[in-house]
Amino acid sequence: MVFDLHRWSSGVLVAFVCIAIRPICTTAWAADLNVIGVNLLRTVTTNLNGSGVRVAQAEGVVATNLPPVFEVNPAPTGLPASLFTYFSADGSSSTYPNSVGSNSWHADLVAGVYYDVSSGVATNVAHIDNYEADYFYSSIVASLPPHNINDKVVNQSFIF
Repeated sequence: MVFDLHRWSSGVLVAFVCIAIRPICTTAWAADLNVIGVNLLRTVTTNLNGSGVRVAQAEGVVATNLPPVFEVNPAPTGLPASLFTYFSADGSSSTYPNSVGSNSWHADLVAGVYYDVSSGVATNVAHIDNYEADYFYSSIVASLPPHNINDKVVNQSFIF
């Protein structure tokens, strides 16, 4: 049977590609956890838990849209939107969606590995501060005097 991809709608084609590569993506995800030591840590203890810990996720924008595209969509993480606060040069917000940013597919992937209720390294975190990376660097890291943040763990998903 020969498939004529030109006849398929883009949505069907995307779904087909996603289903076809899912085993590869799952293997890659497991390899990432192996590289950072999570799989080894899980063999030593079964009670990895971020309970009571505030975390931050600083995300580079993945598109030049306005508002900036850096935000985690809380729904797939299994955590309520009330646990998220979003920060960018446009302000801050404790609701989702909001006007300070918009959803980033990359931020969602990082959240899945970081604090997702079912698959994250640190499940059950107390709160997530989601920063747009340029704002995080200029207003928190490089500011004089440096700002103190209440987050015990910060994942920085950006490079310069």
